[in-house]
Amino acid sequence: MEGSGGRIAWKPENPAEGALPGRWVSYADVQCSDLSPVPEWAPDGSGTWSYSELPEAYETFSDAASEHAARLRTTAPLENTWGAGMGFEFSEPPLGTDPARVPQPCTNGAVRDLDYPAVPVDLSGYSGLVFWAMAKKDAGATTILVQFQDENTDPRGGICNPMPNSVDACYNGYGVLLTLGDTLTRYEIDFSELEQNPLWGHRPKPSVFDAEHAYGLVFQVDTPGGTCTAPITCVGGPPELTFDVWVDDLYFVKRR
Repeated sequence: MEGSGGRIAWKPENPAEGALPGRWVSYADVQCSDLSPVPEWAPDGSGTWSYSELPEAYETFSDAASEHAARLRTTAPLENTWGAGMGFEFSEPPLGTDPARVPQPCTNGAVRDLDYPAVPVDLSGYSGLVFWAMAKKDAGATTILVQFQDENTDPRGGICNPMPNSVDACYNGYGVLLTLGDTLTRYEIDFSELEQNPLWGHRPKPSVFDAEHAYGLVFQVDTPGGTCTAPITCVGGPPELTFDVWVDDLYFVKRR
């Protein structure tokens, strides 16, 4: 994460000819201009990705010195929304590939016309994920959802329903909740720990992460209390969300 373009360093073992590694993006349904980095789909066109300089350089593995990390923070409270996040697809197909259209971020789910191509990759040779992360406690929320999307939960897999709020809706991926400390700490997640939310969305039977057909990985911060949809009145006003989250040096763990 020491570069400037946001492309991930990892590539699948057998990428499609002309395919590119995935790239980091930030996302939200509302108030895109109140996130940093601003999502590239922000209505005013100001969005772009960039890594952030760490307050102090540190060593992750013995031969890796880190000076920058992926950072997502709010610059103003997000109001009455489910939350926001950052993440990446594992592989982008060659230019000219006809992609499935997915919901347009920053539109509160109302527009589903984003050509955001991705192809599934095989992660079955790995048993989990290692990374470093922290969250500034004085900035707000410190709990993140680390979530993978696979063929069953990503709309490009053609199995779940891309329509928001449908019974079998997409994006109920496989993840774990982590409460982060305020210093960079090493976390390890085993794929066997990943679970879906049992309350919504498409849930295949059995509900198990399909590592052979994985699309992407996100780090998401959800709003406590969620959203209040009319005609429901939020007691005390709409829920708000603020946070400052850092994620650094991600590695897959080889299966033994």
